[in-house]
Amino acid sequence: MNSQQQLMEGYFLGTLLDKEQLALEKEYFNDSRVFDQMVETENELVDKYARNLLPPETRDRFEQYYLTHPQRRERANFAGALAAKLDQLNEVAVAPAPRRESWWDRVRASLSGPKLAWASSMALLLVAATAAWFFIENRRLRQEAAITGSQLAAREQQARDLQKQNTTEQARADQLASELNRLRSEQQAAGPAPSTPTFATLILTIGGTRSSDTRPPALLIIPALTEQVHLQLNLRERGYPRYSAALQAAGGKEVFASGLLTPRRIKSGATLVLTIPADKFSTGDYILTLRGVTDTGEVEDVSKSLFHVEKK
Repeated sequence: MNSQQQLMEGYFLGTLLDKEQLALEKEYFNDSRVFDQMVETENELVDKYARNLLPPETRDRFEQYYLTHPQRRERANFAGALAAKLDQLNEVAVAPAPRRESWWDRVRASLSGPKLAWASSMALLLVAATAAWFFIENRRLRQEAAITGSQLAAREQQARDLQKQNTTEQARADQLASELNRLRSEQQAAGPAPSTPTFATLILTIGGTRSSDTRPPALLIIPALTEQVHLQLNLRERGYPRYSAALQAAGGKEVFASGLLTPRRIKSGATLVLTIPADKFSTGDYILTLRGVTDTGEVEDVSKSLFHVEKK
């Protein structure tokens, strides 16, 4: 068995990774030869299962994953019934004649006897039924491939939209950081205001509920004499009435924990602002864990965001 066939069997047994499954779906949707190979691989698996030829581990996986789909389970049942019928026909066709008959009598009986006629008629009916069934299954598989292609296109479009949104938000964050630096420079040129603490700001975009930020770590620069750090968390979804947050050094202990926070609604979702003393930070990586708090007081992890700190 080559690697391509193993990959296709893994698709029907549910052993592929998500990225492997998506790649294979895209390939057989765009290439009719790959689609035909997928159909042939599925037919072989179903036939081996019906004839009890699969290894025990593969058979268990087939029953736990493949047979959970109603149409696939119906297909396997049909294949089992067909295999049983064909085995019966083979038994009828090769049944030994009585010992008292001569060789010539057995030949004549096999050519004109009712058993062979009945077996031949049944075989023709089964072949016709099988051909019709395979035609229907082939059409079903092509319909499933079309649906998969549409879903794949929708996911790719969603990924492009998210990338575009991320780019826009990053540009906006860069603009805010540039404006902040300009204001800080003007403030330093005019002299420090004793009553107003200096602060550094980092804007983090939090995805959907229970998501993890997989983008490259954001960078927070804390200049000398900075007293506070403002972490602004922009939530795409407001899934909880209140939140709490905890900050820890990567691979180290927790350095800050907030109380209950109520998000403020904005056009793109909601936002939270954490104010943390600057002396809690040193140069290195940090992990911010955001947790949602339900109306009943239950606490659930929402996201973990990694960022890097450069302290001047």
